[in-house]
Amino acid sequence: MATYNGGAAFALFAQGLLPFLLRLSVLLFEPDVKSRRRMLPFLILGGATALYMEWALTAYPLQVYVR
Repeated sequence: MATYNGGAAFALFAQGLLPFLLRLSVLLFEPDVKSRRRMLPFLILGGATALYMEWALTAYPLQVYVR
């Protein structure tokens, strides 16, 4: 059971949260407001992708095994 929980946590983080967090980090590193406004659509796209991936990972069964 620990293998499944660890694998599920990794999948939720790597596939669900990283699309949003990477774009957020780029947005926060932009030096001026004009550049941040240009990055905002990509942040929104990353957030939508993250929500979709989180839904897909929770709606469908996940198989984790040690090989």
